[in-house]
Amino acid sequence: MLFLITLLHNLPTLFLAQYTPFLTDEDFINATKINLDERLDPEITKQDYFEGDITNENLQPLAGTDTDALKNSVNLLSLTWPDGIVPYVLEGPYTWKERAHLAAAVQAIENKTCVKFIPRESNETDYILIVSRQMECSSFVGRRGGQQLLNLYHGCFDHRTILHELLHVLGFYHEHNRFDRDKYVTIIEENIIDRDKLQFLKIEERKSHLWTLYDYDSILHYNSTAFSKNNKETIIPKNKNKMIGVRMKLSLYDISKINKLYCTESTRARMLAEELLDKVTTLEADSNTLNEAVDSCKNELQTRIDEMSRKMAILEHKLMNIAMERRACRMFLPTRTIRTSRASRCRWQRWPRGSQR
Repeated sequence: MLFLITLLHNLPTLFLAQYTPFLTDEDFINATKINLDERLDPEITKQDYFEGDITNENLQPLAGTDTDALKNSVNLLSLTWPDGIVPYVLEGPYTWKERAHLAAAVQAIENKTCVKFIPRESNETDYILIVSRQMECSSFVGRRGGQQLLNLYHGCFDHRTILHELLHVLGFYHEHNRFDRDKYVTIIEENIIDRDKLQFLKIEERKSHLWTLYDYDSILHYNSTAFSKNNKETIIPKNKNKMIGVRMKLSLYDISKINKLYCTESTRARMLAEELLDKVTTLEADSNTLNEAVDSCKNELQTRIDEMSRKMAILEHKLMNIAMERRACRMFLPTRTIRTSRASRCRWQRWPRGSQR
């Protein structure tokens, strides 16, 4: 039933879709004509394409073996977009209204920050490809290198959802993943779908919040029943006056975080320092491993040297005994008799007449 409703809702796309691979001036003009506070029909979005937009594929490499080690904002320079420039290609197909919503979201970010979304040139290898291939709203977090997909299905086109996904593109994780979230919200684990518990990992403190307070109003904050297996609350604000996951526009802290990550030299200097610190830490760990290997090798080598020394001492002792026996034999060697004594190692022989010993 849901599939049929979704199909009927999106039939206009088949006839009104535009295939221009970039946003046009007309799209930005149309962006001024749409209602940005309009929410999609809840019957159409009942499946909630929006939940799980950061997949386990995104989370697991960052989490590693430490379930508390998850980065909220991508602090490594290699994973941010250089100079805040994000090249894109629009695959679609999308209706004029969907393109207008996308243009409005892009403009909302560009008007408040130094970030720019630009049509991709052929020589630009790193870019986002905006597609509607799957029934979901999803994005990688930060710049991954090469072509990376931003999937915006037709049920994703309200202002909040598009902004949410674009902030993932820029390198931000969800607000409820912050290292200090337990001061502000209560996570009800027994209500969370088992496979989605990874979505509630906490963030490493040093790489999390860009010096901003916890933001209930963030466009990146999920609602109170996110990932629920029984329609009960999974995230409860400790401030009872706050609602979460309802804001349709960027919050002041959302804007502040983007500017701090991309638009200030001090932040980029700090990021570079942290990246270098990470490398030094890695090198130290590698160095410790190398030192352990060298020590192990030294110990093994010393053991072999000691064993060889012991065997050499035994051999030297045997050779010395043989030399002494031969010397003793020569001292008592008869001059006219040729015989071999089986009772000793001395070989008795008669020397030819006129020979010398």
